[in-house]
Amino acid sequence: MVQASLIDFVLNAQINSVRTPDMLKLWGYIDSAACVLGSVPKCTLHHILVNCTLALDQGRYTWRHDSVLQKIERVMLVMVPVFNNKKSQDVLLRSQRKTSRRVLYEQVNEKKANNTSQKRCCLLDHNPTGKGQTRSLVLDHMNCNSA
Repeated sequence: MVQASLIDFVLNAQINSVRTPDMLKLWGYIDSAACVLGSVPKCTLHHILVNCTLALDQGRYTWRHDSVLQKIERVMLVMVPVFNNKKSQDVLLRSQRKTSRRVLYEQVNEKKANNTSQKRCCLLDHNPTGKGQTRSLVLDHMNCNSA
């Protein structure tokens, strides 16, 4: 589950309203917008996230990157076996469905061979003109693609 503070940060970062030193100075909460690590006089969101040379030298960006990858790895270690198991079950179910459809198809073809004179008609088989002429619509259910 994603923490509310993370969602707050992402949304605020989109509209540049994260409480960074430059924004806090703009809003009148602090007197200086300097980077707390001392690398630049104006510390912006961009500077904090990707542009602070001191944070880069200290390995802070690498640590953050590796932390994200570790989180993804933990989730993947749980989800990949679940997905693979589900995938193998789906393949088994599909092969069982194909086999049962083939058997059903063979049974229907056998019945058709025994009843060649009998046709299936639909509900639209009626006399619309009233003059003794009938229209029939033969519905061949074996040519319908229904999954």
